[in-house]
Amino acid sequence: MMRLITACLALLGALLTSCSPSGGKHNPALDGLDGYLSARQLYETRKLDKIEALRKILPPEGGDPKQRFSVCFNLAEEFFSYKFDSTETWLRRGIAAAEEAGDPLLRTKAEILLADLYSTAGHFLDADRLFSVISGKALPEDLQRAFNYAYYRFARSLQDNPGIIESVPVPDLAACENRVLESFPAHSDIWREVRAAQFLRENRLSSADSLNRLMLKAHHQEEHRYAVVTYVQSVIESAKGDEKACLDWLIESAECDIVNSVKDYASLTVISQILTGQDVDRAFRYLRIAQEDAIFYNARLRPWQISQFFMNIENSYMDRYREISLRTRAIAVLMSIISLALLAALYFLIKRSRKLSRTQKALLSTNQQLETTNARLQLLNKEISEANSIKEEYIGLFLKILSENIDKMAAHDNSIRKKLKQGKTDELLKELSITTRAEDELEAFYHTFDTTFLSLYPDFVEAFNGLLREDERIVLKKGELLNTELRIFALVRLGIEDSTRIANLLHYSVSTIYNYKVKMRNKAAGDREHFEENVKTIGRKM
Repeated sequence: MMRLITACLALLGALLTSCSPSGGKHNPALDGLDGYLSARQLYETRKLDKIEALRKILPPEGGDPKQRFSVCFNLAEEFFSYKFDSTETWLRRGIAAAEEAGDPLLRTKAEILLADLYSTAGHFLDADRLFSVISGKALPEDLQRAFNYAYYRFARSLQDNPGIIESVPVPDLAACENRVLESFPAHSDIWREVRAAQFLRENRLSSADSLNRLMLKAHHQEEHRYAVVTYVQSVIESAKGDEKACLDWLIESAECDIVNSVKDYASLTVISQILTGQDVDRAFRYLRIAQEDAIFYNARLRPWQISQFFMNIENSYMDRYREISLRTRAIAVLMSIISLALLAALYFLIKRSRKLSRTQKALLSTNQQLETTNARLQLLNKEISEANSIKEEYIGLFLKILSENIDKMAAHDNSIRKKLKQGKTDELLKELSITTRAEDELEAFYHTFDTTFLSLYPDFVEAFNGLLREDERIVLKKGELLNTELRIFALVRLGIEDSTRIANLLHYSVSTIYNYKVKMRNKAAGDREHFEENVKTIGRKM
């Protein structure tokens, strides 16, 4: 009998251990990547300081137009992988400066970079139109090289994203590669990049690897170029079947993107895809960061690519939930067997002599431990259920927002295209100058967040006021679901405590979020030090 109980307890321990979230094998490289991600704000501040330094030397209107073009072009290069809208704005200001200077070559230089921006961001129609205009011009050698390389990137982007837009013909990639190789000096950085890509496309992995490793030696992590080269190395390792090396190089690429405050990237998204079946929590966290950066960059291509992976994340969550539910049922059955075994043992112990009473006490103690374990399991099930409900609600919210944004962008593009075809440029410029789309989108985001959050925690406002002194309680205006203070602590209730992340989500400064937190903490009716911890317990089922 005792052997049966011991075996059941060992099996119960194994099941309890297996119910805990598993992240697969420990990977120190991923821990290092987490460290870089936690310092993103520091690197972004450094990026913004560099941009601000360039803005300060921008000549005023009426000054030297060529000098103004140079600063505008440098600012566009700084913004190129950081924010699409700002890059486009500075390039167009540079084009205006080139026209003022009467220098068509400067204009063409800016147009080539603008076409490259459009092609990398997924604005293929705009890129194709610009490339068509530039291709008809006689260009000096340096601009011809820049054009050939940008057009090659355009062809690669179209080929890598088939079916996004059907009205743009895909250029002959092999011909584009040959033009780049012919125009750039042999063994220059661009020449090696294109030649390595050509080797990779031809499945000549050894040649591609050798050439790409030469570029790795020529760059260091402080350069954005290093992120590109390491990403290509990960593709080569994946083609060779070395998935560990592939992941390591992707992590190198992602860390380089973080150091350079790059917002338009692929590495972190691919890492998330690889980790989906191994560490779903980390995969979801990485994909959420990638989505936030893609939305901040504000181009159409990357959010569309990232959104396709959210369904895989959701499926992994569901698989893990089903596995835990199955193991929980097995634990319940096992506990029933143990209980029956204990009852049988108790019956035989009663019939024994008084000297076996100590064994009876030990069994009673074991039974109490089992009851405690059962209570912990019930609490774990409730927490899993609540977490799963929140996860499903907010994954649905992410997908809804993505879908609506895509529809709005498509409708907006169609409206612009229609007015351009009708020659209504003045009307279009007027409409663009007075648009409040960003403010409207932010208000819609607030409303969607408020509605979704209150559907999960309908008594949140009342419970939150219960934590405040009576004379400091929040009174919402007519039509308000939540105000700024309530939204901040709604995110705290969801587990988002970092002021930087809250500021990014709600579009406020970090100092504003900090001040709101301090202000509400000072209004607490109880212990101020544990105010946020008390907020986290709102709506928790005990």
